Amino acid sequence: MKTLRLFGMAIVAMMLAMPATSCDDDDDDDDTQIETTEDGIVTGQKKLIRITSRFEDSNDIEIDTILFTYDSKGRLSKLEEYGNDGQSYHDTDTYSWSDNEIKQYGSCTYTFTLSDNLVIAEEFADFLAKFEYNSGNRLTKFGYSESQERWKDYEYSWDGDRLIKIYEDSEFYRVYHYGGKTCKGYAPMNEAFESSIGYAHPELFGCRTNQLPDEEITYARGEEYQGVYSYTFYKDGYLESVTHEGYGMKSVYFYFWE
Repeated sequence: MKTLRLFGMAIVAMMLAMPATSCDDDDDDDDTQIETTEDGIVTGQKKLIRITSRFEDSNDIEIDTILFTYDSKGRLSKLEEYGNDGQSYHDTDTYSWSDNEIKQYGSCTYTFTLSDNLVIAEEFADFLAKFEYNSGNRLTKFGYSESQERWKDYEYSWDGDRLIKIYEDSEFYRVYHYGGKTCKGYAPMNEAFESSIGYAHPELFGCRTNQLPDEEITYARGEEYQGVYSYTFYKDGYLESVTHEGYGMKSVYFYFWE
């Protein structure tokens, strides 16, 4: 499956975006009742059913879409992904859930291994990823190896529900700055990994949050790169769109919920 360019794991890659009955500049938490199923899936909030993305740079415009379908227990059961109205690609993945394991079937078969309702490993072909969490079930480390390449680790720092820093090494890291913006439901951020199931169920990866950054600064080999965010919201406070500008690129994400 082609991976939509959202919240990618590469520290220096083009990066993106995130999500009140109001969404405003304060630190109030979402007052929606949050409950979880035996699978660790959050209920009592709207579900993400579609993301449409528009990427613009000096040479090209690309429009990608992801559609999400859920089973009777609120678990992701199917994901369709296509670009440029299906003209460039159109892929479909399905999901099978069992005790401490999720299978993703498509062009490749992915296996997610869980412990205490958190993903601790992801495998397919020559790819292996591992995840570690703190006592608050926030992601603290993501490591992976692909096609026998060297193992790469990323570390994550949190201040409560705010992701503050993603660190690879002294030459590659990213820092986030916040101005107090929050939102209803959650922000579909996936800065830790390239896993489509994470957009629908970020709680399984310790990344579910309603905190919205104003900007991020990426430090790469002595250079600094700034990315800035702006947001629009539906009347009920759920995220409608996010615009990210930086790195010579403008990306706009539109979110649909039900």
